[in-house]
Amino acid sequence: MLDWMWSEAGRFGEVVAALVIVSTAAAFVIRKVMQVQKQVARVIAVVDRIETEFRPNSGITMRDQVMALKALVWNITARQWALVDGLGDPMWESDGNGLCIRANRALQKLLLRSENELLGAGWENSIYPTDRAMVWRDWSDAIARKRSYEGIFRVRSGDGTIYSVAAVANPITDGTSVSGWLGRYRRVDVCEAEGGDVL
Repeated sequence: MLDWMWSEAGRFGEVVAALVIVSTAAAFVIRKVMQVQKQVARVIAVVDRIETEFRPNSGITMRDQVMALKALVWNITARQWALVDGLGDPMWESDGNGLCIRANRALQKLLLRSENELLGAGWENSIYPTDRAMVWRDWSDAIARKRSYEGIFRVRSGDGTIYSVAAVANPITDGTSVSGWLGRYRRVDVCEAEGGDVL
């Protein structure tokens, strides 16, 4: 057996040398693969940073956040107005310029006008003609001064009935600025005749 080993030793050395070469080459390839993996990891990190800069806040854009906030505010406003709409008092909401943006069902029913007819400055058409200038002056003053409005005047409904109303509107604020007014008719009385006195 020893004879065989000595006779094959040359070939055995060649096999060992081949194994050493293969293992060295394998180690070299593994090192290169690991270096490439590190470089790929660096590139991925750079791409992630770039993506974060373009899409901050965990991938949500600023526009997405603004749209989500608007939807939330709209839902809150819709819920609040649903409560106002269910109240028995005639009520309205105006924007920061004093133009009507909502009129509840009680106000529409009293004036026999649709909400669309009351929007903007359309509400002015329901004010009795001789009271219109006074109401517009006092309302404009409240808007300009950003304060509450109170007034007693007459309104005419769609069927010609004339009512004397005591109206009040309070500013809607966010603590620093006025975004609109919420108003209501506190008292509504039917006038005896078209030229009846304000009660």
